[in-house]
Amino acid sequence: MTPLTGLVLLNILNLIDAYYTYIGVSNGYLVELNPLMEYLLVKSSFLFFACKIALVGLASSFLYLRRDHTLSRIFIWFGCALYFGIGLLHAFHLSNL
Repeated sequence: MTPLTGLVLLNILNLIDAYYTYIGVSNGYLVELNPLMEYLLVKSSFLFFACKIALVGLASSFLYLRRDHTLSRIFIWFGCALYFGIGLLHAFHLSNL
């Protein structure tokens, strides 16, 4: 798979994580572990989503510009694996409701 495929997947997984985090925190059965994201989520759901999308988007842009470097490719696929794992945790929590 290409780095671009990995980055698209990374951003999709980020959106899924943001959505399920928002739903879980709003309904009181999840807690946001990132203090910055928790603060933004309490202040405004728009700020939470905007910041989450912007930060991962900026990181993705940087990684895409450096896509020929081995370390960039490692970070891309590590990020995908990490977000996939987080997605599994969300699915586990949702299935236990």
